[in-house]
Amino acid sequence: MDHFGNAISCITSDDLLSLGSGELRVRCGSTQVCIVSTYADVAASQSAALLGSGDLLEVVVRDGSAAAKLGLKREDAIIVERHP
Repeated sequence: MDHFGNAISCITSDDLLSLGSGELRVRCGSTQVCIVSTYADVAASQSAALLGSGDLLEVVVRDGSAAAKLGLKREDAIIVERHP
């Protein structure tokens, strides 16, 4: 978790590319979110995943805290799955 409440993983853009083409979803606890390019792609207070400036996949809430809104804790698993 960073000081904004974003859940930062160790998953890189290369890791995502290695999964091949098609839509991917990110699951963290009981929450499933789509991957977006920027915060602007998400409505205020909505959750998503994106690649942060350090090229690591983050679960975020626009204008909020993913830790607080989604109940995420340090070391919770972040799983990337192919969306059917």
